[in-house]
Amino acid sequence: MREQQVALHQVVVYALSIVPIAALALPLSIFIPPFYAQSPTLTVGMVGLIFALARLWDFFTDLGLGWLIDRYPSRYGKRKHWVVISLPILMVSSWNLYVPPEDAGIFYLSIWLFFLYIGFTLLLINHYAWAPELTTQVKQRARLYGWRDAALVFGILLSVTGPAMLEKLSGANLTEQVNSIGIFLMISLPMAVCALVLVLPDQRTNLQVPQQVFRRGWYHFRQHAAFRLPIILDFSTGIAQSITTSIFVFAASFAYGHGESATQIILVNFIAGFLAFPLWIKLTQRFGTHTVFSWALIYTIFACLVLFFIPKHETSLFILAVGLYGIGMGPPMFLTRTLMASAIDLTSERGEAPLTSFGFSLMTMSNKIAGALAVGLSYGLLSLIGFDANAETVSESVEIWLRIIFSLGPLLFYGIALYALYRKMRAN
Repeated sequence: MREQQVALHQVVVYALSIVPIAALALPLSIFIPPFYAQSPTLTVGMVGLIFALARLWDFFTDLGLGWLIDRYPSRYGKRKHWVVISLPILMVSSWNLYVPPEDAGIFYLSIWLFFLYIGFTLLLINHYAWAPELTTQVKQRARLYGWRDAALVFGILLSVTGPAMLEKLSGANLTEQVNSIGIFLMISLPMAVCALVLVLPDQRTNLQVPQQVFRRGWYHFRQHAAFRLPIILDFSTGIAQSITTSIFVFAASFAYGHGESATQIILVNFIAGFLAFPLWIKLTQRFGTHTVFSWALIYTIFACLVLFFIPKHETSLFILAVGLYGIGMGPPMFLTRTLMASAIDLTSERGEAPLTSFGFSLMTMSNKIAGALAVGLSYGLLSLIGFDANAETVSESVEIWLRIIFSLGPLLFYGIALYALYRKMRAN
């Protein structure tokens, strides 16, 4: 029997609508902190503290907003009203963050970061949760999430290369680059939200709205291994990928000898990942989610080993190894979401609506914690080995430890994910 496919125009709208979300998220880590650190009313320490508190706030809002979304659908559906509500929050806070007045201070940065993270999380959770409501077919969900995350990587590339090209072509300084991102968001965010609302159907349900979202969610998390598995996979692979990106410049500069081109080489990782998405999506359609996920993890573990043994100053080999590693980027992104969508189906019981938003809020929270933990873990280890980012050279032992943390550290967490997946497949 042939699966009923999600219409192509719906796949395109669902995927491309993530581009401005990616263009919003990454600059918050790359451009905004140094931009505000230059303000005469702020110091580097103050900016760091504000962003640390904002991220802590962001962790707690995930579950709260997941509960709110599941608890209060509208008469017209479960998604569109929340997506529309997120738009003015995002537009006002984004504009004020990316195009601030010259005297912006600690209160100004704090309040607009506070609102930005609320709007961002509100839109992101609904975007994740919309896909399993468009189709009940696992392979179709993988198709939706696959193309969505391919567009996400494209958005990441756009948000990195756009300001760099602006600087190269017109000599734009940091302020002008940040302002240009704000203008892009003012145009792209309304387009994305309008496309979602006008093109994608919103599921109306006669099922009873759950009264005890947290209690039911915790019950299913304890009772169903299928509900825990995507969280474990997303958390472990999230740590692995974040270790690589967080110390890439250090490893490329000191352990592999490519300091002047490190920021360009990391783009190879994202480009390779973007180009490989169609292959992984096709394989998933043919062989299934668990099988392809296990293949991807085995492949990425092999790529980590290749990275470890690349000789220093071998530019071509290093670029090739980074590209090979990037090919495995996609499956941990979209297949964990596909598995969570299937697990959420288990939470619909006794005529009650499934906990879709709550389930995906758990994933967004675990992924954020994984990213923060990866930075803390990798930078803590760098401190223990005596690494100095301001030094011109490092000792041979520090170079070796840099390689171990950069390539074998992620391998450890990919191995944990593979073991968890193997146990699930064996149980089945």
